[in-house]
Amino acid sequence: SELYFFASTKLRERVVIENDFNTFQPSYSPDGKKIAYLKERTELVVYDISKKSHTTVLEGERNISYVDGDQQFIWSPDSLKLAVVFLDRDLWSGEIGIVNADGRGEVINITNTGASEASPKWSSKGEMISWQVQNELQALFMNKAGLDEFNLTKEEFDLLKKRKEKEEKEKSSETGDKKNGEEKKEEKKIEPVKFENEYLDRRIVKLTLNPANILDHTFSNDDETLYILTMEPSEYKVTSISLREKKDKTIVSIPRPRNQSWWYRPNFQLVLDKPGTSLYVLTDKKVSKITLADGKRQPVNLSAEFSVDSIDEKKYLFEFVWKTVNDKFYIKELHNVDWKKYFNEYKQFIPHINNNYDFTEMLSEMLGELNASHTGSGYIHRESMGDDTGRLGIFYTISEKGLVVDEVIQGSPLDKAGSRIKPGVIIEKIDGITTAGNDINSILNRKVGKNVRLTLRSSTGLDKWDEIVKPINYRAEFDLLYDRWVEKNKKRVDELSNNRLGYVHIKGMNSASFKDVYNDILGKYNDREGIVIDTRFNGGGWLHNELSILFGGKSYTRYTHRGVKNFGGDPNNQWTKKSILVVNEGNY
Repeated sequence: SELYFFASTKLRERVVIENDFNTFQPSYSPDGKKIAYLKERTELVVYDISKKSHTTVLEGERNISYVDGDQQFIWSPDSLKLAVVFLDRDLWSGEIGIVNADGRGEVINITNTGASEASPKWSSKGEMISWQVQNELQALFMNKAGLDEFNLTKEEFDLLKKRKEKEEKEKSSETGDKKNGEEKKEEKKIEPVKFENEYLDRRIVKLTLNPANILDHTFSNDDETLYILTMEPSEYKVTSISLREKKDKTIVSIPRPRNQSWWYRPNFQLVLDKPGTSLYVLTDKKVSKITLADGKRQPVNLSAEFSVDSIDEKKYLFEFVWKTVNDKFYIKELHNVDWKKYFNEYKQFIPHINNNYDFTEMLSEMLGELNASHTGSGYIHRESMGDDTGRLGIFYTISEKGLVVDEVIQGSPLDKAGSRIKPGVIIEKIDGITTAGNDINSILNRKVGKNVRLTLRSSTGLDKWDEIVKPINYRAEFDLLYDRWVEKNKKRVDELSNNRLGYVHIKGMNSASFKDVYNDILGKYNDREGIVIDTRFNGGGWLHNELSILFGGKSYTRYTHRGVKNFGGDPNNQWTKKSILVVNEGNY
């Protein structure tokens, strides 16, 4: 009598797959007859519900699991195949493949590139597979006929569509498939799509019109429209692309939370409902419903309650961390550490821990026994209505007269062309509140980005005036302090080397830092005799090979032309002179 699961009052759970190994990411086939799942995190297995049989369709050695839930596979609409991301040809770079759900045959690599492809999706009719590569979406058509239809103009496609509808109507009337003057309404079956395993590269097309930070995508029921969810600095966007007319349109924009931290990694999802009239969007742990007809967005309100025993919760998390290391550490010997011993050594502390900060510190202590890089645990508590202290971007000394400015950091709210604030100036009041004897952090709480009045007095005490400033947040001030530190290092290298050496700091092992370093060494430092490469305290990433190439150049030719000076030579996109590398324990 209860029609919907969400409103059910009586629930029954039963074990569908029971075994003695780790299982992850179950996914029902569209026809509901099979379940694809991961065995020991990377082996893709298909379970036949009626036969109660398990079939491996992709071996575990064809993938690596970095974090739980990171494997990507998706059923074809006809339930006969799965699109997968896998490793191939001795390269740690994702490829898109097709495997048969019955386990027959080998995985077929349909991309075959050195780029890293991800997020495979089948079109609604199963005639193409799309994926994300860098900042665009590409797709493979399963056969030449599908590609030919895709390349038709709108006018040509409309004619083809009318012809098919006419043929379908004639076929229906010939079979006399009517009852009481009304056509029988039967649910259309998904017909298997023929896959042609030749000339795959000739059937790959680009779907997106412009580069974007793509989070997810899906297709309309007729496969004529592509919907994409993208992320921009201040908002998320849901955009539709007419694949035939090559036109895009923003359906809705969703604001992003302010001050998102670098570690914030929520899941994102874009799903079309069955009728094809609405999209459901998951952003920042919130679900929205978007009506395609008018682009209106409505929140899907969810609420749930559960009881938590804090000690039992910590025991579970502790055991999960211990087991994850035991199962996934890069070598089975775990650096010859007696890992079972440390399970008991550290578990005994759990009943005596009453907060998450100490608990994660204890986990870090246990992980430290491995003596391995990139291991640890931490806890960051965030309150939506918590403190948000504004920063002025200055160094100051507290005195009985107020805050004495020692230095105005370049780029700070007080570093303005018309400002009279300089070292020695006293900040007597902030928004009318005396600074002497008061906590400046309390005064500036929740003042980020807002107009704040500073009452100032000159170092001589003769002049008094007000200035309006907008405080910045902690992260912005941190970035200013970083720039200040780098600038001081540059000046020190210039002074010590008498301008014979240049200095660059690699902020993070990422493309943005690479661009800055590249511009500096081949720009203002190109005529220096050597370069100091400072990698201390960098934020981590994956840039070591690019940097090795950049700084490993060897000059093999020089250009000359009469009347021309500073003509250079080859390579002109690498550093070919001496370099000094500065490192410390904070290198990532």
